[in-house]
Amino acid sequence: MDACQAAPVTAKSLYEAGEIRPLGVMSEVRVEAFPDIPTFMEQGYDVVMHNTRQILAPKGTPKEVVDKLYSAFKAATESETFKRFMNESGSMILSWNSEESKEFLTKQDAQFKDLLQQVGLYKEVSK
Repeated sequence: MDACQAAPVTAKSLYEAGEIRPLGVMSEVRVEAFPDIPTFMEQGYDVVMHNTRQILAPKGTPKEVVDKLYSAFKAATESETFKRFMNESGSMILSWNSEESKEFLTKQDAQFKDLLQQVGLYKEVSK
């Protein structure tokens, strides 16, 4: 394989074994586990994409329930154990509230749509 895109957590062991040479990181800031690998933004490419895991609630879930869940998960992400695990695995912690998550997902959907249109693979799906 000449090139591929992979999340840092997936590529970390290959990088440490000298099997791959990362070209850049697709985030706003460098990944702590890979401090010598520049972001694509630093290299002049406007490319920011995150491989995220998100907790989602059904549409119509009361705001107080969403806020309580957010507070509990945010507290977990702030624990030293979680921070250490994420850093050692090469992952970043992005603890977004519901509005920030919605904004991210909307922007990412538009990026993927644009990319798929550029390569001729996008097909509009009726809702």
